[in-house]
Amino acid sequence: MAGWIWGLVGILVLGIAIAIAVVRVSSGAMVFASYPGTFEFTGIQRFSGADYFGLKWVPNASEVGPCPVVIHLPDCDVGAAEWAEPKRLLQRGWVEVPFLPLAPEWVVAVGPDVDRGLPTVAKYGYGDLRVATQHTDGVLTSVWVVVVAPDEERIAQGLPPGHEHMATSVGAARFAISVGGRRITLPISQAQMIQALGPPASQRKDY
Repeated sequence: MAGWIWGLVGILVLGIAIAIAVVRVSSGAMVFASYPGTFEFTGIQRFSGADYFGLKWVPNASEVGPCPVVIHLPDCDVGAAEWAEPKRLLQRGWVEVPFLPLAPEWVVAVGPDVDRGLPTVAKYGYGDLRVATQHTDGVLTSVWVVVVAPDEERIAQGLPPGHEHMATSVGAARFAISVGGRRITLPISQAQMIQALGPPASQRKDY
């Protein structure tokens, strides 16, 4: 039973991490680049190269200390203190973004109390940037940072309000972020990522 529950947690978390819904892309593959320790970037690879629109931090079991992800906004920085207590983001001008309810067929399959006892996950937005944090037994266990497609793109795709997905093309918006003390921006091209952080320890592709 425990394995089934944690498998379900994995399904829910994956949906949040990758964009807070389904990435709709027909001309590219989703790619992942992992760095030693606890960082993994998520992006889209096309013939012209790969661009990354999200990253996640999941600490190793033996790791102690605050989350090393910092977002640099025009008027302030948000980082470890906000990830530990995400409600602080509201004081920084962020808004809480609700999760869409489960589809009726999922409710029938898993029951209305599917999230009872699961780790607490919260999602916040600042422009086209989304941050999701997971707390397990009161301890921060994951942080995801994702650039989502702008409203006009989602409207053009016919998506109803509230249905967000990870951006699949580089637009005008850039978000300054520090990862382990090294400053980058999201979105970021693979070449820029390697220049700032070095080659990733591993890469994989999801068609």
